[in-house]
Amino acid sequence: QEGFYAVEVAPVNNKQTWELIPIVKTAEELRAEAMIQGADYNGYRISFTKDDGDGLMQVKTAFELGLTETIIHFDCGTKMPMKVEDFNAFALWFVNKRNEFFK
Repeated sequence: QEGFYAVEVAPVNNKQTWELIPIVKTAEELRAEAMIQGADYNGYRISFTKDDGDGLMQVKTAFELGLTETIIHFDCGTKMPMKVEDFNAFALWFVNKRNEFFK
């Protein structure tokens, strides 16, 4: 069962028995899960992993080099179209939301 692990306990009447023990997650594991789960931005689910942040920097550089639109891929599976004129508002939202995981 999800969220539990099974431990074999002493047999009862020659029957194998198991006990379900809840899995306790560390704060780091909970944070990583929340970062993948992400948040909604204009109808798109956006995750906040390190790779997502690195991708954001790559898009910023591409726009500075003259690209006018692209599609940003996020670790949660979202593919969001982005135009150069919309990037700064999105990037500011992204870095503020991602920063919440490190306060």
